[in-house]
Amino acid sequence: MMAGLPSLIHIIVLASAIGTAAEVLTLDTQTMGEAIFANPLMLVNFYAPWCGHSKQLEPEFEKAAEHLRGRVTLAKVDATMEVELTQQYRVDGYPAVFFFKNGEYEEYTGARQNASIVRWVEEHSGPAITVLASEEELQKTLVQRVGTGSSYFVARGTKALQELFRQVAEMNRALGLFLFVENLAADSHVVQVHRGIDEVVELRGEAELADQARVTQFLQKEFLPPFGEITEDNYAAYLARSSLGLLWVCIRDETFEEDTSRLIGPFREVAANFPQLPMVYINARTYKEHIQDELGCVEFPTAVLQLGNLSAEDVEPDRYRMVVTGEASTAASLSAWITEVLAGRVQADELDDPQLWDEEGDEWGGESPAEAASEAASTGHREAAPAGEAVPSGEEQGTAPRGTADMGRSEEL
Repeated sequence: MMAGLPSLIHIIVLASAIGTAAEVLTLDTQTMGEAIFANPLMLVNFYAPWCGHSKQLEPEFEKAAEHLRGRVTLAKVDATMEVELTQQYRVDGYPAVFFFKNGEYEEYTGARQNASIVRWVEEHSGPAITVLASEEELQKTLVQRVGTGSSYFVARGTKALQELFRQVAEMNRALGLFLFVENLAADSHVVQVHRGIDEVVELRGEAELADQARVTQFLQKEFLPPFGEITEDNYAAYLARSSLGLLWVCIRDETFEEDTSRLIGPFREVAANFPQLPMVYINARTYKEHIQDELGCVEFPTAVLQLGNLSAEDVEPDRYRMVVTGEASTAASLSAWITEVLAGRVQADELDDPQLWDEEGDEWGGESPAEAASEAASTGHREAAPAGEAVPSGEEQGTAPRGTADMGRSEEL
């Protein structure tokens, strides 16, 4: 949506602020449209002063402003005071972040750390695809993907495929990085998804590569590995596929690479047997609070199967756990366990069992159930705005139901 023509004075003031300091601009109803007009690229944070998630985002947002200085403007709006703007942009929780590009806007879908904000904005600011000069340059770029958990999309072919791939990328920027290398040899024309640790899936065929809908469908279906590392960057994508449940494998940081290498083969096989259940692995130190509060892991590595629609706010998913060491970590044993769970022959965890919390308290340094509950908000990215109120009185509002909270990195590492 395009803003109206602003006054010249306000444009000069806003442009001056951008050029002289990496500050986060403060906008209101009067200056929002002027800022959109004056700044072709702008990231705007709608926050609430009382919101814990907003407070956590603030320093990361300021760091991102420093990194993006001179390229992208970062701004903030006190949503509890600017009710008209809150309604205009349909803000229903805090913080809500929107990226404006030449007057059009989309909701920010990245993680809440400085590096993630910068990477997301850079990917959404420039051309939809990166055109590389050679296969050698492509391979150097693909090496940078290792360890990021991100997916890269590669097309090799003619100018016609380049244009089709660009159009697909424009509509699917949030999926990952799009790369193109010209290759006129017909037998080399391909669209690839590079995902997970070392997986590459391909789409070939003249008819398929000339069909924009077919290419789009392929990328959207294949961009997540059947068993992949879950992070803040891809959590929402996995959650969107978790209408029936989600299987997690919690792995200690100290043995993360070793256990991942050992378990990835069996779990890829298991994932093929149960396509209705997304399967992921998670670093127990990086996401300590989520591991503790939502998944209840006390031994590692542990498989945690949550059954139920994880994106439904009124549903508390059932939870089942099994330590995956020795014989229990084989594909046959894992498949048998999941089959028994789905058949209703395995008892679900008692989520509020005091003994379970005692064990978790011992594992995680003596944290009590009350302490865990008080920290639950920090596992999410956004808190709901109180119904019918622009500014709440007193305590912070809103906590995501068990099993559905967004993952937040642990502050204590």
